[in-house]
Amino acid sequence: MTPSRAGAWALVCSFAVYFIPIIGPHAAFFVFEMVRQQFRDFSNPAWAFSSLAAALAIQAVAFSLFYWFWRTRRPSVSTPDS
Repeated sequence: MTPSRAGAWALVCSFAVYFIPIIGPHAAFFVFEMVRQQFRDFSNPAWAFSSLAAALAIQAVAFSLFYWFWRTRRPSVSTPDS
């Protein structure tokens, strides 16, 4: 796969980290819900920005792993049996 196409697929797939559930003792939330709630209330900006930074860091790691996956993936070529 070309590097630009692999980068596009990696970027799309890296947004999946926002759908990771955070399970607590009384409820379960997705990462994007937690970040959105902290920015909506904005009672403690340090926690809001640190949770956003953590989500972006996890997304960067996911992007690099997905990019590596899409770049090293080779299309399977079937050869006719002789």
